[in-house]
Amino acid sequence: MKRSSALRAIPTGFFSWGFSIQEEDSEVAELKMAWSGERGSFSSDGRRYELYRQGWLTGQFVLDTGGKIVAEANKVTPFSRSFDVVIGDRRVQLAAMSPFTRAFGVYLGKSQIGSICPDHCFTHKATLELPTDMALPAKVFLFWLVALMWRRAASD
Repeated sequence: MKRSSALRAIPTGFFSWGFSIQEEDSEVAELKMAWSGERGSFSSDGRRYELYRQGWLTGQFVLDTGGKIVAEANKVTPFSRSFDVVIGDRRVQLAAMSPFTRAFGVYLGKSQIGSICPDHCFTHKATLELPTDMALPAKVFLFWLVALMWRRAASD
């Protein structure tokens, strides 16, 4: 499996659900998550990206730039921690690696091609190991979905 150098997601504040996405100690994106609702935004290469849940009762999540949908994710079932994700012409699954951890795997068919894992059980800091041929906005989108699951679990 080809992987990129690891990206790091570092919370921007102690009580914040915003993250600095870093590669080799340089910030490549700042993910801002809305305080309420399932929305967020970030910029990459001079473009602004919006992340949002499409409709209150749906399990569909979107990455959009300038009104163009770049990636979509559909929650497999309302109570699962897994998504079917379409990024361009690539289809992957993002799923919890175990019912007992906050680590998520990215799968192409039955093969694991990446992971998003917290540094330890008491932090929101995370390491993103994702394919080198996956664009940064798609990587941030996958991490945003994981952060949403973490935030939901923390509020239960």
